[in-house]
Amino acid sequence: MLTHCNPNGGNTVAAVIVIDESVRRKLGKVHILELIKKMTSPEMNCYVDIIPTGTSDNDVVKVFNSYVNIHSLILTSDKDLYGRLLGRSLFVKEKGSNAIRLITQEIKRRI
Repeated sequence: MLTHCNPNGGNTVAAVIVIDESVRRKLGKVHILELIKKMTSPEMNCYVDIIPTGTSDNDVVKVFNSYVNIHSLILTSDKDLYGRLLGRSLFVKEKGSNAIRLITQEIKRRI
Protein backbone atom coordinates (compact mmCIF):
# COMPACT_ATOMS: atom_id res chain seq x y z
CA MET A 1 0.00 0.00 0.00
CA LEU A 2 1.30 3.43 -0.94
CA THR A 3 1.49 6.04 1.78
CA HIS A 4 2.03 9.77 1.65
CA CYS A 5 1.97 12.61 4.15
CA ASN A 6 -1.40 14.19 4.74
CA PRO A 7 -1.51 17.55 2.87
CA ASN A 8 -2.66 19.21 6.10
CA GLY A 9 0.17 17.66 8.09
CA GLY A 10 0.01 14.70 10.36
CA ASN A 11 -0.03 10.99 9.65
CA THR A 12 0.49 9.31 6.32
CA VAL A 13 -2.49 8.45 4.12
CA ALA A 14 -3.05 5.59 1.68
CA ALA A 15 -4.75 7.69 -1.01
CA VAL A 16 -6.43 10.98 -1.82
CA ILE A 17 -10.13 10.85 -2.68
CA VAL A 18 -11.42 13.92 -4.52
CA ILE A 19 -15.20 14.34 -4.33
CA ASP A 20 -16.83 16.37 -7.11
CA GLU A 21 -19.85 18.55 -6.35
CA SER A 22 -22.06 16.32 -8.51
CA VAL A 23 -21.55 13.47 -6.03
CA ARG A 24 -22.26 15.77 -3.07
CA ARG A 25 -25.59 16.73 -4.64
CA LYS A 26 -26.43 13.15 -5.59
CA LEU A 27 -25.73 11.63 -2.16
CA GLY A 28 -27.10 14.39 0.03
CA LYS A 29 -25.81 15.74 3.32
CA VAL A 30 -26.29 12.69 5.55
CA HIS A 31 -24.81 10.19 3.12
CA ILE A 32 -21.85 12.36 2.11
CA LEU A 33 -20.93 12.73 5.80
CA GLU A 34 -21.17 8.96 6.23
CA LEU A 35 -18.95 8.46 3.17
CA ILE A 36 -16.34 10.90 4.50
CA LYS A 37 -16.31 9.09 7.87
CA LYS A 38 -15.65 5.78 6.13
CA MET A 39 -12.94 7.22 3.87
CA THR A 40 -11.05 8.83 6.76
CA SER A 41 -11.42 5.84 9.10
CA PRO A 42 -8.20 4.06 10.16
CA GLU A 43 -9.22 1.08 8.01
CA MET A 44 -9.24 3.08 4.75
CA ASN A 45 -6.89 5.89 5.82
CA CYS A 46 -7.73 8.29 2.96
CA TYR A 47 -7.48 12.06 2.71
CA VAL A 48 -10.69 13.57 1.31
CA ASP A 49 -10.66 16.71 -0.84
CA ILE A 50 -14.08 18.17 -1.63
CA ILE A 51 -14.42 20.37 -4.70
CA PRO A 52 -16.47 23.54 -4.01
CA THR A 53 -19.69 24.29 -5.87
CA GLY A 54 -19.22 26.20 -9.11
CA THR A 55 -15.70 24.96 -9.85
CA SER A 56 -15.11 24.45 -13.58
CA ASP A 57 -14.09 21.05 -14.94
CA ASN A 58 -10.70 22.48 -15.95
CA ASP A 59 -10.06 23.61 -12.36
CA VAL A 60 -11.18 20.22 -11.02
CA VAL A 61 -8.68 18.50 -13.34
CA LYS A 62 -5.92 20.89 -12.17
CA VAL A 63 -6.67 20.15 -8.51
CA PHE A 64 -6.78 16.43 -9.19
CA ASN A 65 -3.52 16.47 -11.15
CA SER A 66 -1.80 18.39 -8.32
CA TYR A 67 -1.66 15.16 -6.31
CA VAL A 68 1.59 13.53 -7.45
CA ASN A 69 3.43 10.54 -6.00
CA ILE A 70 0.28 9.29 -4.29
CA HIS A 71 -2.65 7.19 -5.42
CA SER A 72 -5.62 9.47 -6.11
CA LEU A 73 -9.17 8.87 -7.27
CA ILE A 74 -11.98 11.27 -8.13
CA LEU A 75 -15.63 10.49 -7.42
CA THR A 76 -17.93 12.13 -9.95
CA SER A 77 -21.41 11.90 -11.45
CA ASP A 78 -20.39 14.13 -14.38
CA LYS A 79 -19.92 12.02 -17.54
CA ASP A 80 -17.64 14.59 -19.20
CA LEU A 81 -15.33 14.82 -16.19
CA TYR A 82 -15.35 11.04 -15.85
CA GLY A 83 -14.26 10.75 -19.49
CA ARG A 84 -11.43 13.27 -19.04
CA LEU A 85 -10.00 11.38 -16.06
CA LEU A 86 -10.74 7.86 -17.24
CA GLY A 87 -8.91 5.24 -15.21
CA ARG A 88 -8.45 7.63 -12.29
CA SER A 89 -12.13 8.34 -11.71
CA LEU A 90 -15.11 6.49 -10.31
CA PHE A 91 -18.50 7.23 -11.88
CA VAL A 92 -21.24 7.33 -9.23
CA LYS A 93 -24.68 6.32 -10.52
CA GLU A 94 -26.28 5.09 -7.31
CA LYS A 95 -27.81 7.15 -4.52
CA GLY A 96 -27.92 6.82 -0.75
CA SER A 97 -26.46 4.04 1.35
CA ASN A 98 -26.15 1.70 -1.64
CA ALA A 99 -23.81 4.23 -3.27
CA ILE A 100 -21.69 4.43 -0.12
CA ARG A 101 -21.33 0.64 -0.01
CA LEU A 102 -20.36 0.43 -3.70
CA ILE A 103 -17.94 3.38 -3.51
CA THR A 104 -16.25 1.96 -0.41
CA GLN A 105 -15.83 -1.48 -2.00
CA GLU A 106 -14.39 -0.02 -5.21
CA ILE A 107 -11.93 2.25 -3.40
CA LYS A 108 -10.72 -0.66 -1.25
CA ARG A 109 -10.21 -2.68 -4.44
CA ARG A 110 -8.26 0.09 -6.18
CA ILE A 111 -5.98 1.11 -3.30
